[in-house]
Amino acid sequence: MITSMKFQKHHILFFCTICCVCVFFSTAQAKIVDRIMAIVDNEIITQVQLEKAIATYKKQIQASGLSSEQRFQAMKKLKKNMLAQMIDRSLARQEAKKYRIEVPDKEVDAALENMRLQNHLSPAQFDMALQSEGIRLKDYKEQIRQEILQSRLVNQVVRSKVVVTESDIRQYYDEHINDYQESETYILSNILVQNRALADRIREQLDQGKNFAKLARQYSVSANGADGGKLGGFTMDSFSPVIRAGIQDLKKGDYSQVLGTGQGYQIFLVEDIVPAGGKPFDLVKEDIHTLLHKKAEKEKFASWLASLKQHAHIEIKDPVLAESEAK
Repeated sequence: MITSMKFQKHHILFFCTICCVCVFFSTAQAKIVDRIMAIVDNEIITQVQLEKAIATYKKQIQASGLSSEQRFQAMKKLKKNMLAQMIDRSLARQEAKKYRIEVPDKEVDAALENMRLQNHLSPAQFDMALQSEGIRLKDYKEQIRQEILQSRLVNQVVRSKVVVTESDIRQYYDEHINDYQESETYILSNILVQNRALADRIREQLDQGKNFAKLARQYSVSANGADGGKLGGFTMDSFSPVIRAGIQDLKKGDYSQVLGTGQGYQIFLVEDIVPAGGKPFDLVKEDIHTLLHKKAEKEKFASWLASLKQHAHIEIKDPVLAESEAK
């Protein structure tokens, strides 16, 4: 009995010791997981937040087939770059509060819905697309909120100060004139049928002077048949070899022979041929204005953000990332 009692005492003591050790390590682990990675004025960035931000990229690195040393270096670079982005967003977010810029939930939901519709996805498909990337809907909404917030902040502190003049636009156009060159363009209509004999009969009717658009509405099985067979504009290099050979010698108003294609038997009408040449300045100047304005906004925002950093209290607490930042 005495031996049994001693054993029980030792057993209880050992069990309590193990429990204490487990609690100690559990507590220590919690501190590691939730430790502060950076202090940015009145906000902190935790390791949990950083790990969430890099989760998708981390999987790509782990599956990349790199050596262990290469993976380590890639992860260090990823964490450094992502932490820098998170610091920028924190500074921008705190400045937005000073300007009283807010993004309510209904605007985030509206932006999310618009994005879903643009991608032609059902709500279930949209959720599955996020899950396949390892992204939670809650986190994605917060990302959208930050993007809207930053856009409004840019509008507040930068956009109104950006000026793009007519001479700026003209200079860009002249320096990038090759970007606005267009090849000769064929404006086409077609009639598509699945039967060669029918295609030959339609071709005979065209030879007899029948109207191409009317025949397209009557016979074509293509979706554009209802619109008289109108296809739009195409450059010669966009055609398949069969179609290219069939229309390259045609002039405006000519129609092709019956051409056997992957879709069926087709007859093409050349509605017009637009000569090669550069797009007129007046036609592209609005696009250039938008391009230059966005470029200037980006540069000014980066400069403004750099100025914020100089006057902000930023402390990177992770020793590895702090050493990397110093280098």
